[in-house]
Amino acid sequence: MTNTTKTVTFFLVALLVLCGGVIASFATKASFANEQNQQLKRQIDDSKQYHIQLENCYEKAMFELADSLDNMQANLSKLHASNGRANQQLLLTKIVAEAETAESDAGSLPVDNEWLKKTAEFANKTSDFCLSLQTKLAGGGVLAQNDRKTLKWLSTTSQTLANRVATISQRVGNDFLLADGVLQKGRIDGIDNEFDEVDKATFDYPQMIYDGPFSDSKKHKITVDLPRMTAGQVEQKIAKQLDDFGIKKVQYVGETKNKLDVYNFEVVFDDGGKGYLQASQNGGMICYMSSTGCKGRANSKQDAMDVARQFANKLGYQVEPVWVSKQNDGPTYVNLAPVVSGVIIYPDLVKVSVDDNGVCGFEGLNYLANHKNRQFDKMSRDVAKAKQSLAQGMVVTNENMALVPKGDKEILCFEFECHMDGDQYFVYIDASTFDEVDIFKVVKGTEGYTVI
Repeated sequence: MTNTTKTVTFFLVALLVLCGGVIASFATKASFANEQNQQLKRQIDDSKQYHIQLENCYEKAMFELADSLDNMQANLSKLHASNGRANQQLLLTKIVAEAETAESDAGSLPVDNEWLKKTAEFANKTSDFCLSLQTKLAGGGVLAQNDRKTLKWLSTTSQTLANRVATISQRVGNDFLLADGVLQKGRIDGIDNEFDEVDKATFDYPQMIYDGPFSDSKKHKITVDLPRMTAGQVEQKIAKQLDDFGIKKVQYVGETKNKLDVYNFEVVFDDGGKGYLQASQNGGMICYMSSTGCKGRANSKQDAMDVARQFANKLGYQVEPVWVSKQNDGPTYVNLAPVVSGVIIYPDLVKVSVDDNGVCGFEGLNYLANHKNRQFDKMSRDVAKAKQSLAQGMVVTNENMALVPKGDKEILCFEFECHMDGDQYFVYIDASTFDEVDIFKVVKGTEGYTVI
């Protein structure tokens, strides 16, 4: 074989090897691309499946919310008409369970809407109110006329909300998907439009036990940072604290573990009236009391404030009256709070009700949950600038500084008592940013509903 022939043969072999490599490379790349496509397809399929699963969870929560509100309405309506103690306790237990489920379901939905937040708040208020009624019945009390009026309102409101949620549930999956709220920062036009149809008056709460600004009870577990005491030790402490209020007998009747671990006591007063109270197992702080009669009289608002302050201070709550409401046919409600450097500390609110016989109700859970030493930096409190944030036409009749709860935060605010168009309001303006933080409208049907 000649050199020329060898050279040609060499190049032919090299060319064949090179082509084979290129073909193999293309084949490899094609295989890799195909694998990537398959992987992408699997990811898309997995994403779709996840979206479907997520949607199913949210739809389940929406349907449960509607069902819980409907069941709440039915049981509240029954309780409004019930007169048997055993049946009342059974209905209250059912309502509390349904309310807690409704609150949980409302909180789990991916919808950033004020209506939904208020629905969760409504469920929480209903649960707390019914728990207070359970405590009242356990202590030998009965449902008063005011209690039945509140139950009627709660029943009507539950029905309104249940109907609205049921309407929304029928549209879910057809007109919109709840899971889309995750990607749209909680905004779903179809739901927002339905929620906007809810009358704002739906959430105009009646005067429930000691209601005032920022009087919502705490939802989380409450821990009192004081030494644990036995039931006998707490019994002796209570007897000593209430001696000035005509107490004759204190009897331990059991314990309850809920938001706060407490001992339960029955109290008998000199005039024969009975009371029921709870005290924390840590420190023996009386946190709740319901009574049919106490020593002392409150013939005026000033008397009510004096009696409430004396009673709260005697129990170890360093507070002053900040809010008074006198109902036409009921007791005078006095809300008290610490006042530090001229600032009302609303997160530590204590609630006392006073009738012609003296103190007939007490609740100090917010104080036990939130109380701590607070100091306020010296800052320019520009009240004139804060007033500029009020709506045009608002006439200020009183002003204070107040620390108010907002979510998990506490905000130092100007508190303005105002009137506009015949209505009374309390407006809270951030002392730093001068933004409006909250506003309350005075509930109609009360007398002398004032801030001190």
